[in-house]
Amino acid sequence: MKDPFRLLLVHPYNPPHIMPLLEIVPSPVTDPKVIERTLGFWKNKDRTSLVLKKETTGFVANRLAYTLLREAIHLVKEGVASVKDIDDLMTSSMGPRWAVAGIFKSYHTGGGAGGAGGFLQEYWRHGAGVLG
Repeated sequence: MKDPFRLLLVHPYNPPHIMPLLEIVPSPVTDPKVIERTLGFWKNKDRTSLVLKKETTGFVANRLAYTLLREAIHLVKEGVASVKDIDDLMTSSMGPRWAVAGIFKSYHTGGGAGGAGGFLQEYWRHGAGVLG
C-alpha cells in the first residue's frame, strides 16, 4: 500500500443490513485522524463502531459468539438439552439481558455487593483482575 497510515479494516457483524455493529481494526501505524473520520462516517449511518486495540483472529464478536455456539453444540451432543431448548433459553434469558446491559454489566448487577469484580473473584478465579 502506498500510504500505510490510511490502512484500517471495517468488519460488519452479520447480517450487516440488520446488525449495527462494526469492528474497526486500525494497523499499528494508522493515522488517528483516519480512525476518527471513519468513526464519524459510520456514526452518521447509525452504526455502532468498536475500535479494537489490536488485531485478533476472528474479531471480537465472532469469537464470543463461536465460544457460546461451541458450548451449545456440546450440551446438545451430550444430551443435556435440545437445539430448541438452547434457542429458547437464549431468547428468554441471556439474549434479552445481554442486549440491554451487556455481559459485564449483567454480571455486575447480579454480583451482589462486590459487583462483577466480586462475582469473578468469588466464582471464577481466572477472571480476577479483568475489571481493574
